[in-house]
Amino acid sequence: MAEVSTRLHAHDIEMTNTLKERTRTCQNPFDDPTFLESYLEFRAADTGLNALIEEPTMAKLLPKVEGKRALDLGCGYGRMCRLIASRRAAYVLGIDCSQQMLALARAQSSENDTVINYRNIRVEDFVAEPRSFDIIVSSLALHYIEDIETVFHKAYSGRIVHFLN
Repeated sequence: MAEVSTRLHAHDIEMTNTLKERTRTCQNPFDDPTFLESYLEFRAADTGLNALIEEPTMAKLLPKVEGKRALDLGCGYGRMCRLIASRRAAYVLGIDCSQQMLALARAQSSENDTVINYRNIRVEDFVAEPRSFDIIVSSLALHYIEDIETVFHKAYSGRIVHFLN
């Protein structure tokens, strides 16, 4: 068990380092077919830190979303967006800089996910309209951002919001 845990942790670190380097050089690693395939195989196994720790924790931390407007910064393939929509949010906007991840998000969204919209934009470049979101989430994406304070200011709508990362 410890060997499996160590191997998984090493894979998480390797993937994180690759993502950080490619983000710094303005390359989107998820639009690289080889990297995307490796990432999706890893996520499909549901044995990494995302599935074991991050996703269950984020689901528990979500406040009541029914009737609320939510923003997911760095939504990837939309898993959190779909969870929020399933809890009867009024509107969900998922933003991500990877066209391939957004294509997966759209493909995995059902016809009932009409409250979800996806937008192809870098988290750093997104600016929210004042008072446009009640809840802002980001699931394992913000640690890749160098100027996080600016991102918070651009996403924050001038009032208290639930901000989960």
